[in-house]
Amino acid sequence: MSKSTPKPANGIAWDLNELYSGINDPKLRADRLNLEKRVRVFSDGWRSKISDSITAKDLLLVLRQYEEISEQAVLISSYASLLYAQKATDPERSKLFVSTQEFGSQLNADLVWFDLSLKALSESALDKLIKDPDLSGYAHYLKVRQRLKPFSLSEDQEQLLVQKNQVGRQAFVRLYDQTDSKQVYEVEVDGQPQRLSYAELTSLNKSHPDRATRQRGSEALTKGLAGQRDLYAYILNNLLLDKKIDDQLRGFKYPQQATFLGYEIEPETVENLTKTIEANYSLVERYYQAKARLVGDKLYDWDRYSSLYPNERSVYTWDQAKEIVLASFEKFSGQAAKIAKEFFDKGWIDAEIGPGKRGGAFCSYTGPNHHPYVFMNFTGEIRDITTLAHELGHAIHGYLSRTNSVVNFWPSTATAEIASVFSESLVYDYLFEQLTDSKQRLNLRVEKIQSSFATVFRQTAFYQFELDITNHRRDQGELSPDEFDRYFQDRLQKMFGQGLTLTDGHKSWWMPVLHFYHYNFYVFSYAFGELLSQALYARYRQTGSAFVPTYLEALSLGGSIDPYRVTQKMGVDINQGDFWQSGLDLLKQEIIQFEQELDQLA
Repeated sequence: MSKSTPKPANGIAWDLNELYSGINDPKLRADRLNLEKRVRVFSDGWRSKISDSITAKDLLLVLRQYEEISEQAVLISSYASLLYAQKATDPERSKLFVSTQEFGSQLNADLVWFDLSLKALSESALDKLIKDPDLSGYAHYLKVRQRLKPFSLSEDQEQLLVQKNQVGRQAFVRLYDQTDSKQVYEVEVDGQPQRLSYAELTSLNKSHPDRATRQRGSEALTKGLAGQRDLYAYILNNLLLDKKIDDQLRGFKYPQQATFLGYEIEPETVENLTKTIEANYSLVERYYQAKARLVGDKLYDWDRYSSLYPNERSVYTWDQAKEIVLASFEKFSGQAAKIAKEFFDKGWIDAEIGPGKRGGAFCSYTGPNHHPYVFMNFTGEIRDITTLAHELGHAIHGYLSRTNSVVNFWPSTATAEIASVFSESLVYDYLFEQLTDSKQRLNLRVEKIQSSFATVFRQTAFYQFELDITNHRRDQGELSPDEFDRYFQDRLQKMFGQGLTLTDGHKSWWMPVLHFYHYNFYVFSYAFGELLSQALYARYRQTGSAFVPTYLEALSLGGSIDPYRVTQKMGVDINQGDFWQSGLDLLKQEIIQFEQELDQLA
């Protein structure tokens, strides 16, 4: 492991030629024209025939034709989105992305009738249809459509909302993306002034061995964001207003209802999860108080993710990261490792850092007749290895789900983080076994605990912040930048208690958090997935290889059943009263182990 490797993933970029050869590929235009024609033919042929009198055989034909249309539309959309994520500042890519969004919006508007027709089926007719063997694979999908019926509008209204989105939500999300991708932060590193992207700066703020450098990096983040306060507040205010209007039109009773219905999760489940996590904030305080004893000073923003022994910190090459991830997957499942290896070998991962590239990481599924793509910004830190494992966990989930048809392919977002967090645990265990130096092992334990804090407690604080600002926007009107700051700082400081102090500069760090702009109340799913995966990983440790086929089979179900049945097939019941506490108890044991190891080194 080299001590310093600048931009270690250079050259690790997607090969998207299997989709289209480029922005001007004639096939891209031809596919769009063909898709428009297929939608017209589909609509003309079936619009008046989906009613209580339709036969199971005909409805099966309708659903399959709809899925073929959806599959092609997703591939076109994915291509534009993947190109845009690589370089959001490129005018040509931006133009393609926007035109593809507009194209997709028009298709959705033209197909509104189809979704409304399925929702209009009577309960008795639907019950009869889904009992037919021909439709057994679509029963779950059709039932979900029925649950959404009370929140549907007329066809004209639904079409108007789809079209309005282009100059509403989609436009403001794009403005955020372009603003964020252009942002550059100036900071002195090792005596040299540097201009860093958000991904590079956050890596420095988390991992640089020199505490003073991390402090300068944190201050550089605050300073860089200061000039965009009004713009970020304007974007987020408009997104909050857009959601308020949509929710009012549809009759949703509370802000998270649309998300919970879409994720097929009951509000009581999320409430129980959130309250249990908040009741355990003392674990965060306890950990950072122990960490402060070793640091010998009060802890601040720039100490949240730092190593205990910076001189033992190592930077990994891309090949080393690949080797670690594949070896850890192989130890768990040869099938999982084989799938992951394809992503490395076939150019399905984009990890290099470049100007204009979006921050963060994601996995794009693309659909059952293709394969997923993994996106990240690899700087060589150990957390980048776990991020790589995380996104490849998603990729394996999507890859295994390809046995399902399109409408049953995408898993519920509530359970989408299971495979990703589980894969991180595989890497941590593998690394623990490889390390013999006590300080390096303690550094790794610190990394694991702090990562769990970021996933469980910080995302829960984010969820509460999002609820705060949503309710404020609805009840009191537009928020000022200072009000966004106050809500954010209050929620995050509550998490750390007396263990770590968030400086005044930290209060503005809500601005570059992508999830607040791209999604509504998505962030709770990280805590959901982390604690659920902890329970599953404990089960794997107890049962060994016998757990593997059950786990992989459950992942292969995609979105064909609801989250409660998926988790039950994996051997856990999230409705148990103390389920979430059991996951937090596992994290508590990690903290106790950390304290004991710390005492041994004292």
